[in-house]
Amino acid sequence: MRKLCVFLSALAVCSSFAFAEEITIDGIAKSASRMRMLARHCPGVVSDRVADYENAFVEVGERSFGKETFDGLLTKEFARREAEYKTQGQNQWCADTEEFLRQLGITDVFQ
Repeated sequence: MRKLCVFLSALAVCSSFAFAEEITIDGIAKSASRMRMLARHCPGVVSDRVADYENAFVEVGERSFGKETFDGLLTKEFARREAEYKTQGQNQWCADTEEFLRQLGITDVFQ
C-alpha cells in the first residue's frame, strides 16, 4: 500500500507539470536522479521516503518509455547530476534542492 501511495504521489508530481509543459523522459529521469542525490548527500532527509520516490520515478519511466531506453538515459542523468552536485557543493546543492521540493509541496522527505 505504501509503495502505491508513493507511486501515485510521484505521478501526481509529474502530472503537476503537465499544465506548463509536457511530461518527458528527461524530466522523469531528472526527478529520479534528484532523489538519489538527496538520499546520498543531504542530511536531514527521510532516506526510506526519498528512496520510495526515486523508485516510483524509475518505475514510471520504465513503464512509460521502456526499461532499456529509460535505464540508459538514467545512467547518463545520474552522471550529470553528480557533476552538478560536485560543482555546487553539498551545502548549496542540498539547500537548493530542499527549496525546489518544498515549492512543489514535497515535504515528507525532510525530517
